[in-house]
Amino acid sequence: MSRPSPYIRLNGRRLAVSKNERAVPIAPLTVSWGSDTGEGQADAATAQIVFLIRDSMDDLPDLKKGAAIEVADPVRPSFIHAGTVQTMSAKPSTRIRGALEVTVNVADYMAPFQNEFSAVEWPASADRRAQLYQLMNQNGWSLNAPTDTRDSSRTVLNSIKIQTLLERYISRFRGKIYDTSWRDLDRVLHKQITAFKGSARSLSPDKLRTTAIGWDRTFEPPTIDGVPGPVLTLPASNVLGDPSWSSGPEDAVTAVRLSVVTQGDNGQSELSEHNYRTDVVTREALGLRSIDVETDLEDPLQWQPTAALYFNDDAPWRMEALQIHDTDLLTDDEISMLFERTTRYQTLVVIDGIQPNRPDPGPTTLRSYAAGGEFTWTGKKWEISLNLERAILKLDGDGDWWTCAHVAESSNSLISQAQCNTVGNKLTVADFRFIGEP
Repeated sequence: MSRPSPYIRLNGRRLAVSKNERAVPIAPLTVSWGSDTGEGQADAATAQIVFLIRDSMDDLPDLKKGAAIEVADPVRPSFIHAGTVQTMSAKPSTRIRGALEVTVNVADYMAPFQNEFSAVEWPASADRRAQLYQLMNQNGWSLNAPTDTRDSSRTVLNSIKIQTLLERYISRFRGKIYDTSWRDLDRVLHKQITAFKGSARSLSPDKLRTTAIGWDRTFEPPTIDGVPGPVLTLPASNVLGDPSWSSGPEDAVTAVRLSVVTQGDNGQSELSEHNYRTDVVTREALGLRSIDVETDLEDPLQWQPTAALYFNDDAPWRMEALQIHDTDLLTDDEISMLFERTTRYQTLVVIDGIQPNRPDPGPTTLRSYAAGGEFTWTGKKWEISLNLERAILKLDGDGDWWTCAHVAESSNSLISQAQCNTVGNKLTVADFRFIGEP
């Protein structure tokens, strides 16, 4: 069933979309968010919206640079995008004679946040999050971030980006920051930055289960601080059949240049660089590739473990720009998971039923976190493409558990007494590498 069109708010008021209106938003509408690979911090999310002006720009007088625009989903009220107008262009309409089509580019509030500077004089603290929260509130922002009680260094600076201070704090858990601003029912805008812990690099082993048509597996969703994260399962039949794959330097990190906060002779804080590398075997296999990370952790014993969070000891192929074939096959919960900015940046995508002939031989599922994507409203339906992070091939525990001996010893008679016709053909040998103990 087709979804209703999104609605748009301009400076807090919802715009009508009736054909009788003299100025209306029209399709296509595109929202781009996140990044291509998931490495590093993402740029501000953007939206491109086209307005049809039948008579005069005076019919929409507050559509101008700096105007606040929100794109929202009417099915599950949530903001797909919220930000301000950055650029506009106009041309004569090819749809209605004498009308004007104005294309508006809207960046979310990460764009202005990236330009927020402040002076700070912070003592060493076991609650740097509280110091950041207070500073951001003083500058008109709220902060939603995990608490970490490890000591942060004394920081004294005449001028520094607030985003840099936040990134130094969240690097201790490989964090990412995004804009999650919203407008309440009283039309009051709440500018909010949210920090998420880095996505999981490994998953719990699957569990073998029996069904009426043969053996299958139960997937264990990842957890963040013990709470299961959002999972979007897509059958391979609902993914366009010509995905491209890549494997490049960005798929491996074998060294980190870690900059830590120290005190200079002039009383101002400065950075001191320390270099950390993964083991020799991994460097010889994947090459030496270094990234830069800043941290405010005070304890030198915490520096190497922080750098190690960013290391990779594998470099799997990465599927690029996954295109969902038919978004009408997604449930409201699944679409809302992608639209809602507090969940889409943490969503694990599971593609089930992948053909074996792929550059990265593996199980019939591909599991990877969504790094970013693009939503396009065509006027009739949503088109969705997703950029994925590296595929997850590691387990928090043992896979490959079901040896012949374990099959014979199973307390489940459907397993221990299985014949070829009762096992079915759902699972491959590669799938069993990810299936662990019952």
